[in-house]
Amino acid sequence: RRAVAAANGSAVTLEMVAKEAGVSPSTVSRILNGTARVRDSKVRAVEAAIAKLQFMPNPVARSLAGGKSMSIGVVTQSIDSPFYGEALASIEKGLLRGNYSPLFVSGHWREGDERRCVDHLLSRRVEGIILLTSCLPDSELANLSRNVPLTLTGRNVHGERIYCLDVDSTMGARLATDYLIGQGHRQIAFISDRGGEFLELRYRDIYTGVEQSLTPGARWDVERFDQSPDGRYVAYTQNEAGVDRLVLYATATKANVLLP
Repeated sequence: RRAVAAANGSAVTLEMVAKEAGVSPSTVSRILNGTARVRDSKVRAVEAAIAKLQFMPNPVARSLAGGKSMSIGVVTQSIDSPFYGEALASIEKGLLRGNYSPLFVSGHWREGDERRCVDHLLSRRVEGIILLTSCLPDSELANLSRNVPLTLTGRNVHGERIYCLDVDSTMGARLATDYLIGQGHRQIAFISDRGGEFLELRYRDIYTGVEQSLTPGARWDVERFDQSPDGRYVAYTQNEAGVDRLVLYATATKANVLLP
């Protein structure tokens, strides 16, 4: 029931607003929450008192009293990635339209980090969690959905309160490979970070799509995809002599392909 400090340094309470407006505290609460119709004259008096005292309702206290936090957790893998940037902006826009606030956290493609992100969001009493390309096992996500509703992208997990937005990775890989073949390319390398249950399944789907598009005589390699200590990603393949050759060097926002 307390608000942030007013200009004189003292905390402004709902009771102080009620006294200034000449109404009861319950009337102020109904006006703030919009739970009942109140005479226009009282609404104006409360609004004037709020402006004069610089009263700002405490959202945490209101969530405890009303049982709702009006917040949704959003777990991305790389919050500075252009791939996720557009999705995060759209999620924020949609939530704000419904008077919900997003809480963004990043899992960094590591199960442990993502698990800690989820625990943090649960401690903030979010009313739902959106997981963008989650790395957590299906069984763990199904158990999590018993505590809070989930929306998953890039996954197909069965659960009573799980809504999935999956993609056809096999078809996507076929279209990408067909495009490269149509441009006259014959040496095609597929690079993937193989780690965790989800990434392993996604790798197989993409592998299948690439393989379906390749014609006899085309060659493609999958060797290693490493992350250096400074966060840069480097992929290697082998030439005919068995010597590693750098084929791709990337950061979170830029990739350079080194042609033979």
